[in-house]
Amino acid sequence: MASVGRVALICMPFAAADLPPLGVSILKPLLERADVRCDIHYINLRFRRFTERPDLYDGAIGPHADRVFREALFGEAQLGANPFLAQDAEAVLDPKDPDYSVALLRAKRDWCRTQLRPFVGPFLDDVMKADFWKDYGLIGFSLVFSQTVASVALARCIKERWPKTLIALGGPACDAEMGGALLKLFPFVDWAFSGEADLSFPQAVFRWSEGRSPAGIPGVTYRDGGEVVMQGDGEAIDLDTLPDPDFGEYFAALRRWAPDLLSGASLSAELSRGCWWAEKRGCIFCGLNRTSRTFRCKDPTKAAAQIARLRHRYGVEKVHCTDTVLDSRAFETVLPALAASGRPGTLFVETRPTLSRRELQAMKQAGVTRFQPGIESLDTSLLTHMCKGTSLSTNVQLLKWSRVVGLAPHWGFLYGFPGEDREAYARIAALVPSLLHLNPPDYVIPIQLHRFSPLFELRDAWGLRNVKAAAEYRMIYPFDPGDLDQLAYDFDYDFDGKADVPAYTHQARTALRFWQQCWTRGAPPSLVLHRASDDTIVLRDSRPRREEATVRLEGESALIYLVCDERQKLEDIASAVRCRTAKRPPGDAMVRACLEGFVSRRLMLRDGPWYLSLATDNEIQIAHGLDPHA
Repeated sequence: MASVGRVALICMPFAAADLPPLGVSILKPLLERADVRCDIHYINLRFRRFTERPDLYDGAIGPHADRVFREALFGEAQLGANPFLAQDAEAVLDPKDPDYSVALLRAKRDWCRTQLRPFVGPFLDDVMKADFWKDYGLIGFSLVFSQTVASVALARCIKERWPKTLIALGGPACDAEMGGALLKLFPFVDWAFSGEADLSFPQAVFRWSEGRSPAGIPGVTYRDGGEVVMQGDGEAIDLDTLPDPDFGEYFAALRRWAPDLLSGASLSAELSRGCWWAEKRGCIFCGLNRTSRTFRCKDPTKAAAQIARLRHRYGVEKVHCTDTVLDSRAFETVLPALAASGRPGTLFVETRPTLSRRELQAMKQAGVTRFQPGIESLDTSLLTHMCKGTSLSTNVQLLKWSRVVGLAPHWGFLYGFPGEDREAYARIAALVPSLLHLNPPDYVIPIQLHRFSPLFELRDAWGLRNVKAAAEYRMIYPFDPGDLDQLAYDFDYDFDGKADVPAYTHQARTALRFWQQCWTRGAPPSLVLHRASDDTIVLRDSRPRREEATVRLEGESALIYLVCDERQKLEDIASAVRCRTAKRPPGDAMVRACLEGFVSRRLMLRDGPWYLSLATDNEIQIAHGLDPHA
């Protein structure tokens, strides 16, 4: 490659401060392979320090954070004509509202955002005083969805000072028509990258070094004269050919700007790209993996070795895997390799909710403490409606076994799908008191419409109408509705019956909120199984609204309960009891009556033909070194 000027990659607010972005950390060594000097600047950490209120920065992260930099980008005069800015006010909170906790969180984030605005102008002035900007011929910005306005605001400042500097944008907020809209609406932006940029970005830099355009490079949106030219998505790279990500500048910036985060910072890693479930069916609400629906993995031996190298190089044990979903083969390959390393550290992964107990144990042994299983709901009809490929009993089984093994599932509850079964929410409200000893949802929110999701792509089939860029965009950008529809990732929409959603979900949302409160007020509830003898078990119950604090089960009743540690159907339960009973075995009617008795006492779950005992096993917990009452 010909000698070129240095390239800078920029991470702007409001990227998470305690996690290095993987994209720019891989692009840097890819450029350096081609003898291009590249620096990464973590302006997000610098802004967090500049405010002298890191709590404000951390609290502002979320879908509303982009508003912090809007005045810096557009100016008061241009924004003054935007009627939607009048809506930019804190929510009026009602403690009786079942969504009070969610509204409180949003109000807190809005308050943090409002408090941060006065810092933006002085901060950009301070950043522009740096003498390194003039050294770069090309400056690329990473655009996750809460970074767009801040990135474009700084890009404009740079372009005004150094007009010949090429400005490039990449990341999820640039995919497809969103990238084209960014170039159309912000004429000082030169390139945008759609899809994966591991191949397209170095190729485009090579063309730039020779004074040529990126015409013909898949994934690069650019200008030809005054016309915006879109070239599809970037080609996929063989993951095993990728270099180790370079986090050196991130940890240097952390030590300088955010030393309070050093002890809790994580490394970013990827074992795969795409979603194997999306290849089969795909959840109707998910807009991820538009260009990576073909699931592909790194070689497991190489992936485990890379994680070990990164931990050794940076002296950090925590690893956050960015995979959309963990490969099912990882339980036989990567996870055992990490467990055998002798220093498994702390690992975060995203999974399907259909894991076995053995797979959860493998995760625990590999160092997983928190994971995101994609539960989404607690009713089989709703889960079928959203194409989750799972069921109520499967989801609850995962929650139960997670507590036994000592894993903390991070999951959310979604509601308000068009055409959903309204009666399901009454069933959920009735079920929640049985589940209070299991990890509650972290959030309860209405379904959001994301670009590229099946719900968005098939909006007519789902009966959606008045689909338009979400109000958040109208409160930020002073552009025409048509342009906002091209720029947006989130959309507002209507459908028949949408106005009824708050009413028919009210009881369930109230129950879910109570469940959350049970886990924030002292020790969480428990329902623990103790094995008193070969044919006797004792259930100790501290759940609110329990019928009995202690339940003693003997003989066949105890056996039936133990058989249902994994979800079972009646015929299989009866067969298992017959095989294990020396005397005259009980008939199916007796087994059914026993099961239904357990269900009515909230000791067991019934999901259609499936039965699942709800108590966590004391002996298994002790074997994992856990306190069964914790």
